[in-house]
Amino acid sequence: MKQNHKLIFLWIVLVAFLILPHLLRIKSGNYTIMGDLSYQDLYFAKNIQQKGFFLYDEIQQTSYFPHPFHILLSLFNLEIGARLLPFLLGMLTGVLFFFLMKEHNEQQASLLISFIFFISPAFIYTFVTSTKESLGLFILIATLYLARFPNPYFYFSFLLGLLLPFVSLIAAIASIPFLFFFKKTAKESNLIYFIIAASILVYLFIPQQPFYLPDYDIFNLFLSDFAGTIGFALFGFVLAVIGFFSLPSKRNIAISAACLLIIFLLGVFVSHEFNIYMNILVAFFAGYGFNYLLEREWRLSFVRDISIFLLICGLLFSAFSFSNRISSSLPNEAVRESMLKINEKSLQTEVVFSHSSRALWINYFAERRAYPSFFSVEGNTTAEIVKSRNLELTKSLLEKENIYFIWLDNEVKENYWERNDEGLLFLLRNHETFKNIYTENNIKIVRVSYDGSKTN
Repeated sequence: MKQNHKLIFLWIVLVAFLILPHLLRIKSGNYTIMGDLSYQDLYFAKNIQQKGFFLYDEIQQTSYFPHPFHILLSLFNLEIGARLLPFLLGMLTGVLFFFLMKEHNEQQASLLISFIFFISPAFIYTFVTSTKESLGLFILIATLYLARFPNPYFYFSFLLGLLLPFVSLIAAIASIPFLFFFKKTAKESNLIYFIIAASILVYLFIPQQPFYLPDYDIFNLFLSDFAGTIGFALFGFVLAVIGFFSLPSKRNIAISAACLLIIFLLGVFVSHEFNIYMNILVAFFAGYGFNYLLEREWRLSFVRDISIFLLICGLLFSAFSFSNRISSSLPNEAVRESMLKINEKSLQTEVVFSHSSRALWINYFAERRAYPSFFSVEGNTTAEIVKSRNLELTKSLLEKENIYFIWLDNEVKENYWERNDEGLLFLLRNHETFKNIYTENNIKIVRVSYDGSKTN
């Protein structure tokens, strides 16, 4: 295949996997935005549209500093912008990533690295959901690419490096070892190190949103094939190991990669989103591994052809499987409808009790405070509410937190209880205190009544 044809195929793959999850979701009749964390960023963009700039959010009860991604998103109709903005950032990131790889590698290696990067679950996740890390990854790749050129391009890299911590602290942390990994001259790299380090210090004085704490199952953390949300393809990971050990002569690259790997392995236990940036490293070595398998001498050519075919099928299977899984993920239209019912029936000061995994949907769709919140589980009180079968104790705990609504679905019940007669589930049979106001599509909303107070 000619190089031009390979390039065209690469761009088709990039566009296809940025669009495919959206098409699958729409085909299933679900028009909500994908990704739990999308609703944190959509929530703040919605607030900027409604209230302008603000420094404190009353619903989430947290300090807030206007984020560049939220400001950009607020310029669009949110339903359109939440899909269009990440798509455009994904396209720009893909183009810059290819040219960055081309600066370091031969054409074939650059194509392979970019191909693996574009179909990786972490890349797909970043640019089909609507989170600030899509802007963070774009600015990081742009900074790395422009840093390799003389003025005036280097000044743009300088400015982007200064902006990076205000977009994504994770991207800023990742940028420092990456700049060393992809550096052109020590002078230019040292200057950017200083700018990024200084801006991180400035950022630490600005109110921040908490990190997303991941599930600590080792397979979920790293491999999308084992249901990881922001993980890597198993075959991509295998190719990365092959690629790492196929570069024995490039000691500097190996040392830099080892340092990056240590940073990311530590970081991923703080925030799952470190995988988005670790994916650059995985794709880089996976591309080298693929190139090594293509160019090495094989005793039996048919074994080579079968091995390469199986690897390509494995990589594509992971990409299609992840695209299908994220397209069918919650929330769905039933969730949206139930949340809008809470918005209709409640006062703005009233709190909704559910599971922390539902909190961002409650904040965005119902525009109400959720208990417990997404980023911090109020453990002791939550456990008491869930487990207690004492009606008066439970009512006092709910009233203390100003909880007037309880939102349940099957997953929430499975997370909290093993049987239908446990704790709060048992108490919900008392219809004087807990009145069902919505029961559809396996979703149940209960209105809590205190001392005979009437429901809205």
